[in-house]
Amino acid sequence: MTTAYKSKENPNVVKIVVKGAPEYIIPNCVTELDSNNDSYEFDGAGPGGAHYLEDVVSNMIATLGEKPILYATKEMDAELFEEMKRNNDNFETEQSRLVLEQGLTLVACFGLSDKLREDVIEVINDLHDANTNTRILSGDHRDAVFHCARELGVPIDNAISGEEFREQITHLLRPCRDERDGGSASYEFVDDSAIKTFKTMIK
Repeated sequence: MTTAYKSKENPNVVKIVVKGAPEYIIPNCVTELDSNNDSYEFDGAGPGGAHYLEDVVSNMIATLGEKPILYATKEMDAELFEEMKRNNDNFETEQSRLVLEQGLTLVACFGLSDKLREDVIEVINDLHDANTNTRILSGDHRDAVFHCARELGVPIDNAISGEEFREQITHLLRPCRDERDGGSASYEFVDDSAIKTFKTMIK
């Protein structure tokens, strides 16, 4: 999610705040705030970003079963923002807003606890007893999904994150635009054979 607002201290400055999955935001970060709130160079698209994703996002947050959320920000001249807005469909679509999500400063990453409901384990056990091939498909971080699978007794091979799922089905989809979704990104299967392939994948 990307939000833009004018600074109260200086109306000529627009502040951009980006919140979401670390694996998508970190590559767009070029600086990071330290504990003193000072910024220093950060290679989000290179080794620095890979190190942060492994040591902080994965090892310190996702492997504990928590959902990693990252905040990043930047400031820009208000006139430049308005010009970019005019040249990018008024930022009405996800694709047009990507131009704002470059050259960011990494502010913080934290873990959101999202524990399983009390009756979930019981339901999964009933499915196991009925010899049901139970699978987990989640938009959460890969390691958080695996943590959930271990809690539920679901084989790791039957647990997949949203990112991995997208990678597996990208070749089966094509972009489309549906006026009902407000211009956000949406996709459809390329043909009937793609639908059959998808059904086989999730059996």
